[in-house]
Amino acid sequence: MKEKKLIKSLFFYFLFYSYLLCYSSLFAQNSQTFIKADYCHFVGTINGNLPIVMDLIQDGITYSGSYYYKKYNLPISLEGQVNNKGEIELFAINNEGQKTEFITGKINKNTFVGNWKNKEKTKTLSVSLVEDYSKSIDFKIIFIKDSVKLFKNRKETPQASFLDVILEVRQVPQGSNLTKIKEVLKKYQSVQNGASSQTAKQTIENNKKSFFKEYLEVNKDQDEDYLYAANWMSQSNVDIVFNDDYFATIAFSNYQYLGGAHGMFGKTYLVIDTKNGKEIKLNDIFDKNALATLDKRMIKKAYSYTGFENAISLQDAGYLVDKIEATDNFSLSAKGITFVYQPYEIAPYAAGMPSFLFTWEELKDLIKADSLVNSFLKKH
Repeated sequence: MKEKKLIKSLFFYFLFYSYLLCYSSLFAQNSQTFIKADYCHFVGTINGNLPIVMDLIQDGITYSGSYYYKKYNLPISLEGQVNNKGEIELFAINNEGQKTEFITGKINKNTFVGNWKNKEKTKTLSVSLVEDYSKSIDFKIIFIKDSVKLFKNRKETPQASFLDVILEVRQVPQGSNLTKIKEVLKKYQSVQNGASSQTAKQTIENNKKSFFKEYLEVNKDQDEDYLYAANWMSQSNVDIVFNDDYFATIAFSNYQYLGGAHGMFGKTYLVIDTKNGKEIKLNDIFDKNALATLDKRMIKKAYSYTGFENAISLQDAGYLVDKIEATDNFSLSAKGITFVYQPYEIAPYAAGMPSFLFTWEELKDLIKADSLVNSFLKKH
């Protein structure tokens, strides 16, 4: 069971980063620096009677994001691209790499209209959504991509690919503190852009040139038998995990492969109270006694994550540590709080990034009475 769970986790990350590698290879054929990008926050219904919230990020012809039913509040990840009819084809995928549902539609001005289909595509429901930023941040996203071939005159050649992103704020809900939100956001960017996105673009361009220069110098005499290890990659990306009810959760991810057995990846989360422009930390939600209780409850979640519900210790369940403490690297959503740990932080690389979801129902006896997140408890 343990091995099965770890293999599933590793497969998921392998699938994701294999996609990145394949995409970067295609990208090398038509390389450009600045890619058409956009972000949309939609609210509406499926079948006219199932309220949902959907966040989408456009990256050229590809899209990624998530949606959740207001009744269940559990995010469902989406990815896809534009088809030859000009429609956006999105799908959800499970840990085994299987597509589990489909959403197809078009964005026209501030609306998304289309349909939802189940896994077997035997059931079709209407989807009708409209952009709404009354309780959420309207973000602007700038992707900067490029690649360079190791051997310019060869048809098949290793390459280095580069991706970075700038996340800006177009507008915030009425009464929110725009200045403070921008300051908080700036701390988490790979490039702290200061006064203008143009400055950030130039800094990223310089970083890209340095990365490509190092790549070409290090690999210029690469042994022909080891060219597979000469496909370098430097990726920094962003995902809007949750953006509603005056809270936003943003995930900043990175992946780097410089040859060797495997690359390294990580993800850092930022939770913002949009009304006050404040970054939410653990001590804003829990006191010391509550954190001690939470750490004890974390053990059961950890056992379940690796498939060892009846383990007698964390090491017995496949972890590298004998204690897991709640981390400030957490994601907040309408469902609850998910604590996320980096590769090797508490478990082997094969375990990926262990994540433990605590629903608001599970946390209601632990959250401070004056915490800003108490608005979620009132809904449960």
